[in-house]
Amino acid sequence: MAELPRPYEIMELADGDRLKLRIKGYTYGTIRILPAGWETRVNSDLQRGSIDQALATVLLRDGKPIAALRLVVEPASKPIGLTYWDVTSTTLIAQLLPFLETAGYQAKTFTITAFGVAPKKRFSLEVTP
Repeated sequence: MAELPRPYEIMELADGDRLKLRIKGYTYGTIRILPAGWETRVNSDLQRGSIDQALATVLLRDGKPIAALRLVVEPASKPIGLTYWDVTSTTLIAQLLPFLETAGYQAKTFTITAFGVAPKKRFSLEVTP
């Protein structure tokens, strides 16, 4: 998978938030993040000798690659900022991809609802014509 270009527009929904989207296009790839505890983990690996200083420097600078689904949406779906969302939830990506891989998804409305808080947050997906 190719790395998605910056800037990232991470889709972050609070518990109970709902987002309606009209998706015009998508790209499945990776983005780089610095997760909580990343620096501690890299430094621990460095001290144990499981990675060298050069790799530690790269990991701390570039972060951890994770799967992401960039959804290009109609401006009405995202009136502020860039007209795309980067979805990083693997369970939401798994729900979205089957619809996006079929013809005609651009004519549908996708409603995403968040339930719970990270790391156990889940999403429901409703797709309507």
